Amino acid sequence: MKHPTVQLRLEGEALERYKVKAAPRLEQAARLIAEAQKPLIYCGGGVILSGAERELAAFADLVDAPVVSTLMGLGAVPADNPRMLGMLGMHGNYGPNIRNQECDLLIAVGMRFDDRVTGNPAHFGANAKVIHLEIDPAEIGKIIPADVAVVGDVKRSLPLITERIRKRDHSQWIAGFRACDQIEYEAVIRKAVH
Repeated sequence: MKHPTVQLRLEGEALERYKVKAAPRLEQAARLIAEAQKPLIYCGGGVILSGAERELAAFADLVDAPVVSTLMGLGAVPADNPRMLGMLGMHGNYGPNIRNQECDLLIAVGMRFDDRVTGNPAHFGANAKVIHLEIDPAEIGKIIPADVAVVGDVKRSLPLITERIRKRDHSQWIAGFRACDQIEYEAVIRKAVH
């Protein structure tokens, strides 16, 4: 049996009212993105549920940020996309778990934080500002405080941020994750496969 889902799609006048109401937070988010040297995008199942895969890809390309995922967010960014670095948390990959401590901006898109990802919340992304885009306001700030909270369907809210930012270059930041991939391969994967 297929479970019913609720689709909150703002269109027409409702979308225009949302744009006006959310504008200050969208501008704050754009400013934090412009200032960030080590941004990390953390996507969840909300991206898939809202059908915002293309919007996320366009955003990640413009920000030039690495992308990590929750379990429910796997597939929001194809595994062969060079920005996709795997999962974060207790079942995640080495690079995202080590390097999230170094990020200066964590952009949480359509996901909720839980203890299987954060461990001790006081130490999770301790050096980062947090932008949280989420449709469920109860999830924002529940475990990890958000510096900027954008409540809404990410299919609508993410493009409103994307249109406010300029192309960035964080290739050196992304390369550091790739070095961690090699460490993980040698220490874990190679032993398991060969």
